[in-house]
Amino acid sequence: MLPSYPFVDQAPQPIGAGFTVAFRYAGGEIEADWKPQMPDALRGQMLRRYRRARQAFLSNVSSEIGGTVLCVEC
Repeated sequence: MLPSYPFVDQAPQPIGAGFTVAFRYAGGEIEADWKPQMPDALRGQMLRRYRRARQAFLSNVSSEIGGTVLCVEC
């Protein structure tokens, strides 16, 4: 029997310079949806805003699945 995964969706979060990111967890996978596109680079305040948005999202996923979520940043 396949595991049942919850669905977690996050409203778009402003990152700066006109960019937003929205995270989604479905089917055991995490996706990031960037608008208007993924920036070439994240630095300074944009990087801090992205990490805050990602951390809030991962915390929600952890609560929904009742377990730990690990994110590796490369």
